[in-house]
Amino acid sequence: MNYQELIPQRLDIFAFIIFLGIVQGFFFSIFLLKKSNRLNPKNTFLGLFLLINAVVLLEVFLCYSGLIVHTLWLVDYSEPTNFLSGPILYFLILSFIGRELPKRKILHYLPFVFYTLYMVFFFVQGQDYKFNAYVDAYYPAMEKLDYQEIIDPDPLGIKAYINPISVIYTLIYILFSLKAIVDAVKTGGLKLFKGATKDIRWLTYFLLLGLVNFTFWFVKSFTGLRDVQDHMSAVLETVIIYFVGYKILSDRLSGVKNGSKYARSSLTQERKDQIGGRLETLMNQEQVFLDSELSLAALSQKVGTSNHHVSQYLNEIIGKSFQDYINELRIDEAKKILLEQEHLKIEEVAEMAGFNSKSTFNTAFKKVSGQTPSEFRDTRQ
Repeated sequence: MNYQELIPQRLDIFAFIIFLGIVQGFFFSIFLLKKSNRLNPKNTFLGLFLLINAVVLLEVFLCYSGLIVHTLWLVDYSEPTNFLSGPILYFLILSFIGRELPKRKILHYLPFVFYTLYMVFFFVQGQDYKFNAYVDAYYPAMEKLDYQEIIDPDPLGIKAYINPISVIYTLIYILFSLKAIVDAVKTGGLKLFKGATKDIRWLTYFLLLGLVNFTFWFVKSFTGLRDVQDHMSAVLETVIIYFVGYKILSDRLSGVKNGSKYARSSLTQERKDQIGGRLETLMNQEQVFLDSELSLAALSQKVGTSNHHVSQYLNEIIGKSFQDYINELRIDEAKKILLEQEHLKIEEVAEMAGFNSKSTFNTAFKKVSGQTPSEFRDTRQ
């Protein structure tokens, strides 16, 4: 069957915009998910978010342009990501506002895994069946082909209602995310617009764009609109990818500007990866930051490299000075102690978190969280 004779091919401005979004989405996701960048969870979840959107946009591009007739095995291949975008967005927001991720993150991925396996019933169908599935979504008035099912493609009836199910599922995570932000605003001194940090201000605009796109998806799913309107949603997703790309480029250029003193450094990418892995072990497992005598020289010795290379890594990859990097880790630990051991005095908490004095602790705590340790404890009680 020559399917392309039945489907018009269109490569218009919408297809061009979506294609650019796909290219940028894959490019920046690969960059953010490099081993050296994954030390920062913000990079990990932002990279996964871009990857998911690029995967979805690729299918929309193929379907909208009609090129899907050349690769019918890709029909609906991105559908399982409907159960992945919500958790990833939630984890992304938690990482940006400095909240702990759920201890059992894997549980949030189970619906995605289940639906991916469930889609096997659809994936094993013949090309004529998949052609009809595509036509039903994009050209509902077109006559369908005769076909024979290999097996029931939707034994539980889930796929027939995938759009509203996915919307409700994603909405749950959006509500989780909004609650986390509200809690952070109330108890952590977080500001979203005026007085907000660069990262938080960017996150606020990112969320506003995302809510616009979600609203379109919601309306489409509950008003009878079909996938033929997906190209409009895809354009909105492309705008979000452009917005994320702008942040990555601006941050990268700022890093290049601030890191010009490392222009002649001998630090290779391979060595950066090694330093990143060693730092992750030292901080997450050994918690060396709790040592009040820890210095750049002492940390470099533990890493097994020079002071200059550790400093370069922290500035270029983490985007922080040694002292800011260590202090933020200590403040995170102090917050846990303040909430879990309310009987302790502030001086005791400071010492347990790795600070030499109460005054230094107070100054660092307010710089990171916008509150003094006492204010933080009082607002969380």
